[in-house]
Amino acid sequence: MTISHLFNWKTVVGALCLAAVSAGCRTSPPPVWYVLGAAGGEASASPNDLQADSIPIYLTPIVLPSYLDRPQIVTRVADERIQINEMQRWGLPLDTAIAEVLGTTITRRLPHAYVDAIPARGKVEGYSIQVILIRLDGALGGPVQLVAQWELRQVSPQGDWSFRRQATYTAEATGKTYEAYVKAVGDAVRLMGEDMVDVLAGRLEGAP
Repeated sequence: MTISHLFNWKTVVGALCLAAVSAGCRTSPPPVWYVLGAAGGEASASPNDLQADSIPIYLTPIVLPSYLDRPQIVTRVADERIQINEMQRWGLPLDTAIAEVLGTTITRRLPHAYVDAIPARGKVEGYSIQVILIRLDGALGGPVQLVAQWELRQVSPQGDWSFRRQATYTAEATGKTYEAYVKAVGDAVRLMGEDMVDVLAGRLEGAP
């Protein structure tokens, strides 16, 4: 009876070990990749070619806070806590994706704008935009908040000009999914772009 009991115990332990090894060999599900799309499902505006009457606008590299400088999508689960989601990732570096959305927003509003996301070397005539992101996150199903400092500069023979602003832009998610969250992120970036265009348009029209 003792031998039989020992045999049964070894059989159970062996089965558990085999199950653990098998579970460890299973393939993890692949991550899901997201990009920031155009507003309202519209096609993205095509980049404008540089023409004689173009308004050159240079986007300097977007400065991200360290917690966002990663491929994983980051959400906020509490005021003091964020969540890094290993299986939900950006298909492009987030700074590149933000620059693309800003460029599309500007060219849609200003048909003569020529936007170059590559930073110009030296002092080049035209406008430049610098963005320092302070926060860009939210909870699934809740509002996404973008807090940023941005500066619009102009270099011209008539003299240099600059405008600085720190602002918060909020976009509501339409559902408690990552697709809805990513769309809200894009909407918040577009709100910032629209704010920049309003200032730039006023400058171009000669408004104070």
